[in-house]
Amino acid sequence: QRCALSDLSGTAAAATVRDDLQPLMDQYGVCPGRTSALPYSVMAASVIYNQEIFDRLGLSVPTTWDELVQTAETLKANGIAPFYGT
Repeated sequence: QRCALSDLSGTAAAATVRDDLQPLMDQYGVCPGRTSALPYSVMAASVIYNQEIFDRLGLSVPTTWDELVQTAETLKANGIAPFYGT
């Protein structure tokens, strides 16, 4: 809020920022007329599953959200916690 961050307005990256990301960038402080934050991520997400359990219950690896929800329900119905977060 004190405009202490560098002004990134002149960078090539600032010229390509989508308008819908502005509320996210505004969380880092806003200085009128300047771009002080840029969206950036190298994060990836994955799901690891127990093939033995899937084989035993005749489950296929889900490829859509609806299939994932249904698979989780089947696991729960068989007394198995469908997700574990580390």
